[in-house]
Amino acid sequence: MEINNAEFAWNVAFKNMDASDSLKDYAKKKFGTCFNKYISALSSADMVFKVEGKRQIAEITFNYDGSTFKDTEETEDMYKSVDSLVDSISAQLRKNKEKQTSHH
Repeated sequence: MEINNAEFAWNVAFKNMDASDSLKDYAKKKFGTCFNKYISALSSADMVFKVEGKRQIAEITFNYDGSTFKDTEETEDMYKSVDSLVDSISAQLRKNKEKQTSHH
């Protein structure tokens, strides 16, 4: 599946920080690559970026294949938090895909 931004809803929220188009675009690109690799159909994803003290926290939630995927990562740099989050979600989706294919 190719994530088509015209049909795909990215719901993005910023808490305790200024909204950043560059951060939003970075996350969309990283997750788009991840989703294209592991997901056959997805209509939306909710992302939250927030700052709590020195903690830069990135969260994502989406529903796929009857399951809700939700994860949070935090570092002292928001872009690193996004990278860690993509790695974590990729691992979850990989496990889900392996589980699906091993039962057929």
